[in-house]
Amino acid sequence: IKGLPTMRKQKALEVACGSCHVTDKLLRKHFDEIELMDYAREAIEKAEQLQRRCDKIVCIYHTKMQDFTSPTHYNCIPQNPKTPAI
Repeated sequence: IKGLPTMRKQKALEVACGSCHVTDKLLRKHFDEIELMDYAREAIEKAEQLQRRCDKIVCIYHTKMQDFTSPTHYNCIPQNPKTPAI
């Protein structure tokens, strides 16, 4: 968050998006494009609901983090403080 004012704000990835709170409250205000990733079906459904309200969400990945291969470069990949680091 501290570096956000000076960061390039083209694309962000929210890993383990869950309820999409980080995207809804922070990322969509600051980034041109957002991609979301989670393995839980419930999280994907919430991401799809948010995508209908937010045209900045360009892609949703239904995959495990260890299986994810990034097709692009991201300017920001925030970590949810409630999610344990791998």
